[in-house]
Amino acid sequence: VAVQWQFAITALQRAEVSKRTALLKADDTVKLVHEKYRRWDDEQSIMIEEARLFEQQQEEAIRQQQEELFVAQKEAAMELERQIQEQQRQQEEAMRRRQAAI
Repeated sequence: VAVQWQFAITALQRAEVSKRTALLKADDTVKLVHEKYRRWDDEQSIMIEEARLFEQQQEEAIRQQQEELFVAQKEAAMELERQIQEQQRQQEEAMRRRQAAI
């Protein structure tokens, strides 16, 4: 009976070691899976931030182009107004010369 009892105790001890080893491996696996998920979350956060920055840069470029277009249109309108005024001045000067010549 004592031999059988010792055999049973030894078997239980080995089973306990195997159980602890399996639990440690399972715990390591869970940690690895959690780390992988964390990395995926980090990568997703980085990609979202990069997309946000890219969109922000695109919007700024569009805004700057619109501003440049507005300035160019304003300058063109001012130049046209200057040319019209110059043409009117020349016409008035020509009329004065004609009337002075008469």
